Amino acid sequence: MKSIGHRRVTPVQRRCWPAACSGGDLLAIAPPGSGKTLAFLLPAIEAALEDQKGNRNIGKKRPGAPAVLVVAPTRELTLQIANVCNKLKKAVPVRAVAVYGGASQEEQEEALKQTTSQALLVIGTPGRLLAVLESGALALDRAKMLILDEADRMLALGFEEQLSDIRKSLPDNGQGERQTLLFSATFPKAVRAISKTWLRKEYATVNIEADTKVTLPNGEIQEMAHMSNVEQAVHVCAEHKKSRKLMKYITKLRAADGRARSRVLVFANRIKTVQFIADLCKRHGEKVSTLHGTMKQDKRDLAMKDFKAGKTPVLIATDVAGRGLDIAGLEYVVNWDFPGSIEQYRHRVGRAGRAGRKGAALSFFTRKFAPLADDLVKLLKQGGHPIDPNLDVLARVAAALPQPTGKGVKNADRFAAVGDEPADENGDLEEDEEGGGGGNSDDDGGASTPRKKAKLTQGDGAKPAWWNNDKKGSGKVFKKGERIVDKSKKILIGPGADELKARGKK
Repeated sequence: MKSIGHRRVTPVQRRCWPAACSGGDLLAIAPPGSGKTLAFLLPAIEAALEDQKGNRNIGKKRPGAPAVLVVAPTRELTLQIANVCNKLKKAVPVRAVAVYGGASQEEQEEALKQTTSQALLVIGTPGRLLAVLESGALALDRAKMLILDEADRMLALGFEEQLSDIRKSLPDNGQGERQTLLFSATFPKAVRAISKTWLRKEYATVNIEADTKVTLPNGEIQEMAHMSNVEQAVHVCAEHKKSRKLMKYITKLRAADGRARSRVLVFANRIKTVQFIADLCKRHGEKVSTLHGTMKQDKRDLAMKDFKAGKTPVLIATDVAGRGLDIAGLEYVVNWDFPGSIEQYRHRVGRAGRAGRKGAALSFFTRKFAPLADDLVKLLKQGGHPIDPNLDVLARVAAALPQPTGKGVKNADRFAAVGDEPADENGDLEEDEEGGGGGNSDDDGGASTPRKKAKLTQGDGAKPAWWNNDKKGSGKVFKKGERIVDKSKKILIGPGADELKARGKK
């Protein structure tokens, strides 16, 4: 650890190492920035070196046959793990090969085929791992240890079938030969199910800081880590006000900056929105990088390199950068678009304040995410963070409504009011059918479909409307079938009507 600049052992490392080094299976649940990578990487290296001792020529005779396989959900996380492992070359004879999409498969296969006496670890994303397995460049018949990093994220991204195919390629652990380490930041139902399938009955469990529980829309109770070192603020605002709020926030940071500019990571749900925010920041004199799933790998690498080095102190990204990335010293995260789940919100916020440092997260919350308001308020209250009064109102309304099914807020648009279109830096609406935040969704980040503009109507009891952000309370309402005011009968219909009626009577 000293060879790569780590001098302190974190709680997750202290608790995981004995269980992992003893040869038993392990389920570890810990928040972002808690040191999970070294918690599984050092036992993995020990296992690879131990295997190498008994088979000194295995690297020369059987290239591409690792003793340890690590599976991660994204290219960036795969590269990060491999880089940490390769830094340890100074201390131990170990070699890590990363295989991931977006880069040359032939080059990755050549790296696997290299003959060397070093112990080999292979780290990869599910899709590319299956591709190199099919080509014959990778053989898993010698794999003694399997590690799933960010298991909850892989399951959320729909990798369950690919993970199952990878598992079939591993030697049968019916006799208890293969060791499995499963790491996750949260413990949803899907992770509980896979832990029962993939882990042996006597597996150990490590749960760090599981003192916050959040009820998801489907009624499931999920353990979330309490991130007291990240100051969280959530502002309920209309879409067209985001531009002004973001630039005001960054301007305030710049006024407090010294010689070095603070780095700000801004998340958006759509690729088109990423470019819109980048143009906005550039017009205000900010140096900006962008990161999303359709970028070529070399450009993604350059964007991360420039951001980490401070050459571009603002990075606008989709959720491709939301999980697993350790950006040392990052203080500020902004959610331009609120994510589709509380779990993903937590992981975005977790990019700031890592390794015990202080951080801050600002999130813009529009009405289309109302189904998440109740759980979000619970999370913020348990962390001692301030609550926007408008968010509290949305939470009480959302708690009384039928909860949407499925992962995230797939039907969030049914909660959206007219006026949620993107705006330019002055707060003016864009003349764009889909708005500045529309367009293609990122391959790693979800996005709701664009909405068509609805006609404004107003009915009895709708003034002041609870969803309205303007000072006059003009009573903006939804399209028919999406929480509307029936103009003919002038009565409120749809979920949320009771709240409106109660306010109207008052």
